[in-house]
Amino acid sequence: MEQTSCSVVVPVEGDLDAVEETLRSLFDQTAQPQEILVAASGLDQEQVEELLALQREHPVLAVVRQQRPGLIRAVNAGLALTRGACVTWLLPGCRLDSGALGRLSEALEKQPHIGAVFARCTHCQPPVKPPDEPEKGWTERLLEGNPVGCAFLMRAECSKALGALRDDISGFEAWDWWLRVSEDSGIAELPESLCVCGPDCPVSCELDVESAAARALVAAHRRRRETNGGRPPTEEVEAPEPPSVSTGRPGPKVLLLAPELPPAVGFAVGHHLLGLSRALAEKGCQVHLLSPDGRPTALRGVEPISVHSPPQRPSFRGPNLVADVLQEQSLLLSAALEAHDAFGPFDLVHAHGWTGASLAHSLQEALGAPLVFTLHRLEGLEAESQADRLYGREVTAWICEEAQRVICLSRFAADYARRRYAVPPEKIAIIPPPVDARDWETDADLAAFRELAGPPESRVVTFAGRLAEHKGPQVLVEALPSVLAVLPEARVVVAGEGPMEPHLRRRVGELGLDQAVSFTGYLKGKVLATLLWASDLYVMPSLTEASGQGVVEAMVCGVPVVASAVGGTLELIAHEENGLLVPPGDAKALAMAVVRALYDRDLAQRIGEEGQARVLASNLWRDVAADILHVYTQAQPEFARL
Repeated sequence: MEQTSCSVVVPVEGDLDAVEETLRSLFDQTAQPQEILVAASGLDQEQVEELLALQREHPVLAVVRQQRPGLIRAVNAGLALTRGACVTWLLPGCRLDSGALGRLSEALEKQPHIGAVFARCTHCQPPVKPPDEPEKGWTERLLEGNPVGCAFLMRAECSKALGALRDDISGFEAWDWWLRVSEDSGIAELPESLCVCGPDCPVSCELDVESAAARALVAAHRRRRETNGGRPPTEEVEAPEPPSVSTGRPGPKVLLLAPELPPAVGFAVGHHLLGLSRALAEKGCQVHLLSPDGRPTALRGVEPISVHSPPQRPSFRGPNLVADVLQEQSLLLSAALEAHDAFGPFDLVHAHGWTGASLAHSLQEALGAPLVFTLHRLEGLEAESQADRLYGREVTAWICEEAQRVICLSRFAADYARRRYAVPPEKIAIIPPPVDARDWETDADLAAFRELAGPPESRVVTFAGRLAEHKGPQVLVEALPSVLAVLPEARVVVAGEGPMEPHLRRRVGELGLDQAVSFTGYLKGKVLATLLWASDLYVMPSLTEASGQGVVEAMVCGVPVVASAVGGTLELIAHEENGLLVPPGDAKALAMAVVRALYDRDLAQRIGEEGQARVLASNLWRDVAADILHVYTQAQPEFARL
């Protein structure tokens, strides 16, 4: 069997002694890797020269210098540059059997439904279990024989979908990444041992029994497995292809443009698209999703949904956000036209956000299909430069003019569209920000998960969203000293990423808040849901807010909310009934509201329960989908008969 091309990352931090034997084991592979990336941090010039000399001797080797220290950061730097169809990494001190890459590659080829395959180290084989002891599940086996630094191989698209390994919260990096692989893609285990760790290898092959978060998620996975009839994910079969459309049409065909699906930086937009795709499919539509990164894991097994992506993405980035957006859309256009030839004609095109505007207009013209556009935010605010923001606003006005119908997720957004973009009132449909409650369920041990933020007595406050100025994370940071003066047990989890992150970290250090604030990076799926359920309070201190999607997602988890009294949030929160409102940008008022919600537990419980009840009554996708279909019928009258 022909072996899959693979890339290997070897992270190095400060010491080359253990690296040589690791690299030798890679050079000796019978199935040679496509490339070996040595991601180096903390090396002096002499050590760098030594690596470069090795690179000249072995062309398959490339040296990547990375500025921030840490093995996990070095792994992330290397993974971001890999080109192989599959990826792996090997920590210094580990050695692969000469046939390891070939066997792992062959195992992946034979099992197209799995995302990764691994084999244990020789010294972490499971002990012989007593006859009466129940068999451990795949999650426990995976963690106890941790394959980080051992022999494993993962599909590159799976690695990209998972994003970077986390390195900011103790106990939250390796096992979290692997649990998400297990949950999203499935992992197969080979019976043989293909890796031998050296005596000084920084690999822990035993589960850290003190890791509260690990215990919480392992328990959650065990319960999910039990409710799923005891079937481990490695027994799943590949999702079937959508039904053929050549002999009949079971429902209208909708082309959704999804340039911001996770793991791209889409946040609420990506969540909205996933929910819309499933809701339309459940209403009988044939959904064709145009996505830059392949099929989102949240859509696995949803049969009426087809996902179309360009075959590959360029290895370079544009000089600014607009250049990146246009480059992305040119690739997606070709994928959309191929999808039209194979599955079309499409009855309607639905675009989301200004980043897909040019693509949406091109498809509207090329396919002759009506266009619906959803305005998700005050477009262009997420851009970092004034020029990019201006472009975002102008292109939004243009696509609103071209679209047959414009969906706004709040009355505030509708008023903004009329004033800023001159959208006629009769073209606008107002639909409240929807949520799929199934996406926000969790069965994790919440008490154990809370220990990520601090000791058991901690009061956990969560901010989840893009770290950009208009989202107001800087206001929360400035409010924290006042909160901690009254409630020193308060702990803040900042879940997100964005241009303000360096400033926020620096300001947290200047205020001496390092022990009270944790930055997790962008979280998604069950991990984010568990964080919300485990929180005592959710804070959204936005300076402007088009829809308040984050508020809806927090409310469906039952967590009480403190938010700025701006934009669409005012349509979701009645002060002191289902949340607390504060003036935007007022750190003192925010601190007072946070202290009040954390101190008055009866108030917090009441507004949390009322917020959850309101969302479940009026913001679920199963109810909103009917309104979306009505908008489609207005844009395409034939839609009602399809």
